[in-house]
Amino acid sequence: ISVDTLMKYIKLTTERVERKVADGLPNQFGIIIDGWKEGTTHYIAVFASYLDNRGRGNYPLLAIAPPFDETAYTAENHKAFIGDVLELYGKSLKNLIYLVADNAAVNTHLADLLGIPMIGCASHRFNLACKKYLESSEVVLQKIQSLMTTLRQVKQAGKLRTKTDLEPIIRN
Repeated sequence: ISVDTLMKYIKLTTERVERKVADGLPNQFGIIIDGWKEGTTHYIAVFASYLDNRGRGNYPLLAIAPPFDETAYTAENHKAFIGDVLELYGKSLKNLIYLVADNAAVNTHLADLLGIPMIGCASHRFNLACKKYLESSEVVLQKIQSLMTTLRQVKQAGKLRTKTDLEPIIRN
């Protein structure tokens, strides 16, 4: 099979999936967004979020892509990006009724710009609470982090294995 033929079928499959997702989107729904970096490229994932006629949750992926302007990660740019994504599915920002995202300032500002409530990530809030709780122990935690980093080096890890099956783990 030629590359041209393969690309033709990939494009047709993409169009069919986009149509199916668009046909399933209700008039009002929420979105779930998250971002991550791969190398030096930042990506944004956008999922729709709604209940079907049987009350089951549906979360189709609408897009995974870098933002249009990789030099400015602003709420305004996120809003424009999401608006363009929704347009692919025959929807607009007016169809959105809530946003699910981590508690980053850009996301809270985005929800304000969209005029919809934001449901913050409980895991992210828990992480922030843990950091706040451990603030007074930061000096000790930094020393432990430094030790764990040293113990991950090849020679030091070899020495550690002679004493224990435990392995050093760095903070995440």
